[in-house]
Amino acid sequence: MDKARLESTSASTLQQSKVLHLSVVIVAFLGCLFGLSGMRHRAAAAVNDPKTETGKRDSASMSTPQNGKNSQQQQTRSIQATLVISLLAFAALLLLVFGTNNNSTMSMTATIRKPDPSEERSQSTKPPANDNPAALEQLQSLKIVSMNLAACDPSEEAPSDWNVDTVTKAVQKELLHEDPDILALQECPRRPEEWAATYFEGYQVMGVKSSHAFYVMLLVRNGLDATPVPLSDRIPAVVAKITHANGRAVMVASCHLAPFAGGAGRRRHQVGGLLDAAGKEQPLVIAGDTNMRTEEDAVMEGTDFGLLDAWKLAGADPATQHTWDTRNHMDEEGGYFNKYYGDKTREYATRYDRIYISPPAQADSGMVSVESFGLLANKPVIPSSRTHFLSDHFGMVCELKI
Repeated sequence: MDKARLESTSASTLQQSKVLHLSVVIVAFLGCLFGLSGMRHRAAAAVNDPKTETGKRDSASMSTPQNGKNSQQQQTRSIQATLVISLLAFAALLLLVFGTNNNSTMSMTATIRKPDPSEERSQSTKPPANDNPAALEQLQSLKIVSMNLAACDPSEEAPSDWNVDTVTKAVQKELLHEDPDILALQECPRRPEEWAATYFEGYQVMGVKSSHAFYVMLLVRNGLDATPVPLSDRIPAVVAKITHANGRAVMVASCHLAPFAGGAGRRRHQVGGLLDAAGKEQPLVIAGDTNMRTEEDAVMEGTDFGLLDAWKLAGADPATQHTWDTRNHMDEEGGYFNKYYGDKTREYATRYDRIYISPPAQADSGMVSVESFGLLANKPVIPSSRTHFLSDHFGMVCELKI
């Protein structure tokens, strides 16, 4: 609804409200007048009626002129007092009615001119529909950021005054600096929906899933036409379908697959379930902490699943290979050492986190290509401390052409 229609509607509503309030005031005033008139007639009738106690008492009192005069004065004062009370009540009614009307006017105007998007989100679990299809015409690429946040717990090397909120703010700054379209997050803190609404208010929450460690979330930038895709609770992933203005779509998933070297069989089962749920009508992008080992590449990228590794498609740069590196690099120029677990940190490097692409069955359904791949949060948080990192994992940032 445009601004002119909103102002016209609000003006009409306010005018109707004023007429209604004025009618109430007039009726109340007439009621007061009729009430006073009735009271005077009843008082006079009571005085003149010898059957009533008042009539009897006043008849007796009228036996002397002085008593009659006193009785009349008392009646007059009673009527005057009643009139004053009625007028005061009438004035209070005026203030109440018009004061409420003014407050309603201000409230209505504020609501129309400045809606609260967070309130709209809290009233519905369905992501807001895209109201600007023309913006999607310019959507030629998707930037995905994925990271295991380690529940935003401070590392053993963090300053003593750091807590979950401090880490979250640092994570927010790091992730949003990339201006991503998609946020695939793993090991999110407790109360994840509230957490996301507070720190990533420009994004739609596509869903939350429990995994073997905290929560998996998928966030999509507001304005993109995104719809959650149903998935079995046994698969620790969240999937959404993002539709381009030209009608083509791409599936995106955030996942946190089974841990440990012995979990390879479970990971194959989870990836298979993810692919079945997404279908082969459009490409699927899987981002997250997959816990994959190098020896699993042949299965994931072979004929069984046919996944494409975004890091390899981007050129397999050794500088961006390891998403987990807890080796001691202190002897290198500008060296560092991710001692997230303090003295208990084990020194090794691997690539637990992946971004995979599953092509559609038909090439004309839309293909996805990798424009760039990099790491984030792979440097110390505080330059003066070369051992304090945001997480035990590094984040990934990947730009995809669709």
